[in-house]
Amino acid sequence: MSNKSIRALREKSDVELEQALQSAREALYRHRSDQALRRLEDPNAISKRRKEIARILTLQRERQLAKEQS
Repeated sequence: MSNKSIRALREKSDVELEQALQSAREALYRHRSDQALRRLEDPNAISKRRKEIARILTLQRERQLAKEQS
């Protein structure tokens, strides 16, 4: 994920981040299903989605900690 993509995630609101997380989790589920059925064309897709989910969760946690400290 490029710096532009990370920057775009940081600019999203909490609601938009939650929607992006839900979308990424659904995509990960589809990729895993496709892999099980041997239809997955990009073998790195699962890894990319897992990292995207981790980035979103990290941003959510950073925001949560910032709210607790203020």
